[in-house]
Amino acid sequence: MRRGESQPVEYELPDLVERIRGIQPKDRLTVLVAVAGRGGSGKTTLAQRLANALGDANVVHTDDFARPGVSLAGSGPAFVSKL
Repeated sequence: MRRGESQPVEYELPDLVERIRGIQPKDRLTVLVAVAGRGGSGKTTLAQRLANALGDANVVHTDDFARPGVSLAGSGPAFVSKL
């Protein structure tokens, strides 16, 4: 495992929904849940299932706001500040 990578964790969907609902944001009303993985790994399926189970969630795909050929590396803090 490389530096900065997180350890993979497996949860059943109801357990994951419960963990997300248990998050108490400190200074905002929104909880941002990011789903990462390789192409074809099921990110969209998981995101949609989470959104359906949570009931009050929106799914935003990187493709919805990223321009082709433009790197988003390092833009995390700027993006998060606009949520």
